[in-house]
Amino acid sequence: MFRSGRFYLRKYRDSDRKHLADLWTDAEIQALIFLEYAHPGPRRDKFVQDTIAEWTRAPSLLGVVEDGWTGAFVGHVGLLTLSPAARDGRVSIALRKEWWGRGVGTELMQWLVAHGFRELGMRRISLMVLADNARALALYRQM
Repeated sequence: MFRSGRFYLRKYRDSDRKHLADLWTDAEIQALIFLEYAHPGPRRDKFVQDTIAEWTRAPSLLGVVEDGWTGAFVGHVGLLTLSPAARDGRVSIALRKEWWGRGVGTELMQWLVAHGFRELGMRRISLMVLADNARALALYRQM
């Protein structure tokens, strides 16, 4: 578990599935993080289960972010191992809207990249971002 001054970052638990489904069903968040946004709407349980299974398969990481004071669900971070042999990974981050603009993404992305290189031995960490996700682009450019 990672602890910053404001957040806990912990391993995914089955009890987190509803929080992730709710986050991924938000229309504004869908438009920013899913390539298949041409078909917006509630994320079916199979989609949620398949996505979680992909991100929790070792040596990948799905971390749930909680408010350090209240324990409330803030969002998630992920480091998907694309090629274990090449030690190549891809990062992902999604936060509930009320946490946007507070420096949360910067704090979590710094931890995620450092964890990938130092703890998981990644050689390369990449990401995918939609061109109209200005907030994410600003964050990634500063990294």
